[in-house]
Amino acid sequence: GSTSEGDSAGLFPITQQPGSDSTDIIVGAAAVWGLPAFTSYGDFSYKINGNESYTFGNFLAVNAGLNYALPSMDQFSLIGEVNVEVAEKDDSDVGLAGVFAPGDVPNTGYRKIYLTPGVQWRTGKDSSLNLNAQIPVYQNLKGTQLASEVSYTFGVSLRF
Repeated sequence: GSTSEGDSAGLFPITQQPGSDSTDIIVGAAAVWGLPAFTSYGDFSYKINGNESYTFGNFLAVNAGLNYALPSMDQFSLIGEVNVEVAEKDDSDVGLAGVFAPGDVPNTGYRKIYLTPGVQWRTGKDSSLNLNAQIPVYQNLKGTQLASEVSYTFGVSLRF
């Protein structure tokens, strides 16, 4: 993506550009296992960022979950997930005066683990509504960064 965006004051800093101006590689896999009482699922993805004068750290995401259909209310399921995110430190081969020297960029990179409980309502044969709360249970932030707080997601799924 572009690294030349700006406004009347000039170019935006590289960390605020919409792209990295590099070719990145993303690998991943997902699996679902349907069992009589519940469905389990998992996935992972790993993003290898291409090298530029400012290179964002590689990123790993691993997720595993269970979907348990309530026997007395078969349209509803309880959902439980564990989500893991690992971001390596960013790297720069040009320093910015007063900010950082070439090499690892301070205040970047982290390790986070979330627990994500939720509920699913199957509204029809090919549709469902989901509501989840992603709760951070472990955060190892590398330097001064914004910590994650509980986030809520609402989703609509349609199968064609």
